[in-house]
Amino acid sequence: MKSPYSPFPFTDLTATKTRPVAVVSVEAFQQETGDFTVAMITSVPHTTPYDYESKEWQAAHLLRPSWVRAKLATLDPVLVRYRPDQLSAADLAEVEKRIRLALELR
Repeated sequence: MKSPYSPFPFTDLTATKTRPVAVVSVEAFQQETGDFTVAMITSVPHTTPYDYESKEWQAAHLLRPSWVRAKLATLDPVLVRYRPDQLSAADLAEVEKRIRLALELR
């Protein structure tokens, strides 16, 4: 999962904000659909059971301490503005847990 910067829609769809995102879909999904699914990354602290505070945000070249939220969007890769690096394997495993919890996936 890379952490590109992309426009991410507000939940009411009135606007978007360019922010870092974690790609949470598999490569095969992107190859089949031409799109990828992303989770929102923010520097604003959040503490719901569906949010994860990245422990290794600096290794992913994020600019400040960051939280990955289970707010998902499917985007066209041409919207990517910048690709810093990917989240660590440990961070990705925790993000996956939060998304599974939010979607009630086993």
